[in-house]
Amino acid sequence: MNFLTIQPIKISRGEILNKKISLIITVLLCLSFVSALKIQVISEGMRGNMNILGGADAKCQAEYGDNYRALVAQFENTDPVLNPNTIYTRADGKTIGKTNGNGCFSFPLENPVFDQKITVWTGLEADCTNIKTTYDCYNWTTKSEEANIRGAIGYTDAVSSDMISVNGTTFQCSHNVKFYCVEQGSEPAVEENPKEEVKNVTQNITQPAAPKQEPNVTQPKANVSSAPANNTVKVEQKADNSWMWIVGVVVVIIIAGIWFAATRKKKPF
Repeated sequence: MNFLTIQPIKISRGEILNKKISLIITVLLCLSFVSALKIQVISEGMRGNMNILGGADAKCQAEYGDNYRALVAQFENTDPVLNPNTIYTRADGKTIGKTNGNGCFSFPLENPVFDQKITVWTGLEADCTNIKTTYDCYNWTTKSEEANIRGAIGYTDAVSSDMISVNGTTFQCSHNVKFYCVEQGSEPAVEENPKEEVKNVTQNITQPAAPKQEPNVTQPKANVSSAPANNTVKVEQKADNSWMWIVGVVVVIIIAGIWFAATRKKKPF
């Protein structure tokens, strides 16, 4: 009686190495996609008095969601709009670029924010810091047509620093101009070594024992020294998008399973 046998599949070491390299590249691409944030352009522009009309942040949130902020000079919420060391993409998934440790892009970008040239308000220098007040429509509070009160602009199709600031080019505040909307990250920003700072603050506070009760003696007050202004712990809690990392892990596990099934040798029954 003849038994059906299955011949083992022979795979060379080179083929196994190539599959491993492909798996690593795929995993890295998946993780990059999961951690990337989007930059989009508002569909309807505003004049220079946008803060009087509710603010650019509120405009972005109404169109794209609560976890968006406008990439313009900020005065009420001074937290950085761009996260440091973060990959940003366009709405179509193409990578715009990665920010540096200061929370601004290192130019040139990989792709422009938008292929079509659109003028946008920024009120920013090329390093993403606020420009002088007369070039941000006085903190985005005026739509004046005066020649010396203007707003700094950027171009959406630029891969150079013109994306943020076009060499000091400005528009009159009476113009109706669009702006960038930036998706915000999920991880809270915590100052370095917070435990040490808390320890320093604790050491600066003395708690003397309660004095004994004696007649005609004024009870001394506990001498509590205030902590220095720089010994504080700041935590910015932002929207929780941890589900994105879960999706990334699931994708990695699935890819690893496919690779394992494809590379292992099948033995005969």
